[in-house]
Amino acid sequence: MLQLFCKQCNKKVEAVPLDRPKADFIASCPHCGSMLSPHRLLAPGTVINGVFRIEREIGRGGMGIVYLAKQLDLDRDVALKVLSDEMASDKTFIDAFFREAKGAAALNHPNIVQAIDAGISGDIHYFVMELIEGENLEVYTAQKGPLPTPLALKCATSIADALTYAWNCKKLAHRDIKPENIIMKSNSEFKLADLGLVKDCREGAAAQDENLMATPAYAPPEVIRGEKDVPGFKSDMYSFGATLYQLFAGHAPFVHDDPMVVCEMQQENQPPPLIAVNPALPPEISMLVDKLMEKDPGKRPDSWNMVLRALNEITYTWHVTNQNTESKSDPRENGSKKQKILVGAVVLLTILFLAELTIFFRMPSPQKNQSAKTEKAETTENAALPETPAVANTDVQPVQNQKKAEPPIPVAAVPAAPSAPAKDPFDDLEDDPTELKHWKKEIKPILPEEPYDRWEALKDYLEDNLYAPKEARKMFRDLELKKDTRIQELKKLRTQYKGGKVSLKICQSLVKSFDSELLWALEVFSAAEISEIRSKCAEMEEKLQEANAARQQKQEQQRKEKALRVRIQKADKELQELRFATLCTPTRDYLKMISDYKEKYADLPDFGTRAEQLALYERIHKMSKTSLYELIRRNQKHLKGQVIFSTKYPTYRFRNAENDALFFIEKTGARSVLQKLPASWIEENMRIALEDLFYHCQMYLQDFEKDSLVTLFVVAQCSGFPVGQYLKRYAWVPRSSRTEVLTLLNEIRQMPKKK
Repeated sequence: MLQLFCKQCNKKVEAVPLDRPKADFIASCPHCGSMLSPHRLLAPGTVINGVFRIEREIGRGGMGIVYLAKQLDLDRDVALKVLSDEMASDKTFIDAFFREAKGAAALNHPNIVQAIDAGISGDIHYFVMELIEGENLEVYTAQKGPLPTPLALKCATSIADALTYAWNCKKLAHRDIKPENIIMKSNSEFKLADLGLVKDCREGAAAQDENLMATPAYAPPEVIRGEKDVPGFKSDMYSFGATLYQLFAGHAPFVHDDPMVVCEMQQENQPPPLIAVNPALPPEISMLVDKLMEKDPGKRPDSWNMVLRALNEITYTWHVTNQNTESKSDPRENGSKKQKILVGAVVLLTILFLAELTIFFRMPSPQKNQSAKTEKAETTENAALPETPAVANTDVQPVQNQKKAEPPIPVAAVPAAPSAPAKDPFDDLEDDPTELKHWKKEIKPILPEEPYDRWEALKDYLEDNLYAPKEARKMFRDLELKKDTRIQELKKLRTQYKGGKVSLKICQSLVKSFDSELLWALEVFSAAEISEIRSKCAEMEEKLQEANAARQQKQEQQRKEKALRVRIQKADKELQELRFATLCTPTRDYLKMISDYKEKYADLPDFGTRAEQLALYERIHKMSKTSLYELIRRNQKHLKGQVIFSTKYPTYRFRNAENDALFFIEKTGARSVLQKLPASWIEENMRIALEDLFYHCQMYLQDFEKDSLVTLFVVAQCSGFPVGQYLKRYAWVPRSSRTEVLTLLNEIRQMPKKK
């Protein structure tokens, strides 16, 4: 059986699960007749996933129940949201449920509810978040009307800051901004909750259901029309504007019992201006809300940064204008102020009375002794005088009056230590036990860390609590001293600023003080000076950023040029090594060296010239590795019938070169006698072979192929034959071949000789 609950009468009903075959499911409450919503109720003490122990139920909604739970491993209270069994059967709701968890986990901001954990334990879908104790602004405005202006401005700025962070850092659109999803804590802090409809608008993000809509009272017109090409933050701006309208006016922009009518009004009608609903509001906030609620998304602000900047300026202007006045929107606050003034007057009179008593009883002892001695002397003198008639006393009376006219040392003339602070008369009284317990358990733990915020909090606490403990008063007095010190520092900075010593460090220090200690800063600077300093600081920071960017760009350019010079030097060195290795490296290794060099330095600006040099080295290497036998075999048609190698075979003529051998025939005679000379003989007797070719067969060498002839000269140069002298002596070498050979010879002379 399922445990169901009725939203109207909140009574539990036993019902048969939907998935049981042929079951009669109870769809309505037998007590009041309203529709039921199946929710599994988890008993206190139930442990989820071995970490979270259910304590009690703290709320429920359409998607499930929220429990107060204890995180056992960290011993802290958390809020645990469980998806209802009915929703857990629909993948769309499961995706929305865990999308809320992922959206909260992706955002780390003080004004966004933080995610702790999410998962599935058995058939329970749960999401754990930080526990926020407070009430949502939908309930607040319904019960109490609009928020006080300073509180509403603080809420608007906090939520705008959260939305700015979500869009700028993560490109996340909330899509369900409304007062119900904003929680106000007891210390007037605000948290944005319920990220179930959040959408990731980054490129490449997973597709998401586009049919989900926001609440009609806050839904943008383009969402109601189903448009999908509007940027997510533009739609959020409309919902944010409608939410601000309710915070300042006390009700939504469009109110009607029929949601369809509200949707039509969102598309066609304009809400009454905020300034007309609440004339006490700053007109700038009304203009901003009108801008946010433009029907055309293109007319809304271009970024959340613009909205946040506008809200900060409005808040700052409002505080400057109304820093010494109280909001008149809530008559209960006026009554509270009068009561505080009355209590303050009574306290002041009590303090003055106690101070007079303290001064009297603490009068210095020498003064008391002197007064006592004076009185005693006067009494003795009067007793010693003889009784005389009244007429005879006329000469003595002025003397007595003169003595009595000498007054004692007045109390005010007693010097007091100027450095000692005035003692609080409440220090002599015992603390109220109830107030002391309240201070230690509820007030002191939540005091802000920053001195300015702590000073403000303590000031409000002491104004509202006549019987505040001595510890709180002492803490406030210490902060007052810090405040005086800080004000003196601000005055010194103001003097430096006014004296022309304007530096970025001074301006940044002042702007930081304006942001964190506004009320203290307003005791030293005027509003115009604060605006001027902010503008000056922004201008100087922009110039500094430009200078830094230019300097970084110059440094990057210099770094690249230096790296290029180093690479060019390294490339030159390796190119020289390739030149030295041209004649003495095996072909396979040399070709790999050439290939590696091309791949490594192909991006150099002068690589074209280097490529030509590499081609020359590669050609010389290839020619130097060509055997003389191969050249003879390739051009043997020009040498047939010629006498070569006459030193060893003077009576035979060359016939052909085949099968790694040279074949000769007899020079004269009736029959041919075939003689064979091994090809290796040429390598062993390279000098003899070259001399025979160049000196005995020169008229036939000019018929060689050009490439073979040039190669022959390269081989001869690498073998030690004086090619340069030969070319000067003999003119049979063709001009084109001669020019090419001379170029190659110039390079070969700079290379080490073949071993």
